Amino acid sequence: MSDQGGTHFLTPVEEPCYSEYTCRTVKGAEYAALLQLLVTISKPVQILPNSEQGATRHYHITQVLRFDPEQKRLLLKPAGDHYFNESVLKHGVTLLADLDEGMLQLKMERVEITVVGVVGYLPETYLLVQHRQAHRTKTHGELRFASLNLRGEGVKKIIVEDLSDLGLGLKLIGTSLQLPPKGDLLEDGVLTLPMFGDISVQVKVMGGHRYQGTDGREGMLLGVTFVRLSSGTRALLQRYIFRRDLEDRGRIEELENLEHSQNVSSNPVIIDRM
Repeated sequence: MSDQGGTHFLTPVEEPCYSEYTCRTVKGAEYAALLQLLVTISKPVQILPNSEQGATRHYHITQVLRFDPEQKRLLLKPAGDHYFNESVLKHGVTLLADLDEGMLQLKMERVEITVVGVVGYLPETYLLVQHRQAHRTKTHGELRFASLNLRGEGVKKIIVEDLSDLGLGLKLIGTSLQLPPKGDLLEDGVLTLPMFGDISVQVKVMGGHRYQGTDGREGMLLGVTFVRLSSGTRALLQRYIFRRDLEDRGRIEELENLEHSQNVSSNPVIIDRM
């Protein structure tokens, strides 16, 4: 169970921050249904030791092999990392899964390592979390975001992980990274959209954390929300998101119809490329 390059890492929500997200406690019939869904669709899930709730987290990708509702246990694919096994045995493990219903966040305090896999003993309830109140689309590396303010924090490269018309999920890569304080305003943001060019945006930092993979690579995940976005710029973002979703679903005819409709309301702030 090792972390994989290019993976979109989910961010666990800490209890003091619950009010900043749309969180709900899952129990009853839905509790079992969503866990069984992870098994049925062989959904990749991310896990991390409960001890790593600070700045640096070690993520591992695995799969739920079996859900036992009677014994209230999950069986996960065997782990091959001795350090990770020792850590989860001592501290327990948090499981994160990205579903249509939201991000499933499940904390298991008791874990056993067996010959068939990792057995986690389930809590009475778990969380479903939605970080942003808008549809988010994966960008597949197409988008670029730049900010001189972030470069001053030791950032060498910025990867746009996902996009909605309300904000961005960013992965920052660099050395001696400094996490921008929550609420910081980045007024010099430049978002590059394919077909539309460079768009000037202001964003506010909503939160983030550092991570480190088992290969030693370090980085930072950052969530930002747009500030004072013009209606024209928002329309461009919505247009890009709609186009990307059509491409992902292979709906070519609808995509071709979109190509012949280039009207966008209002005026986005597009930077002149002299």
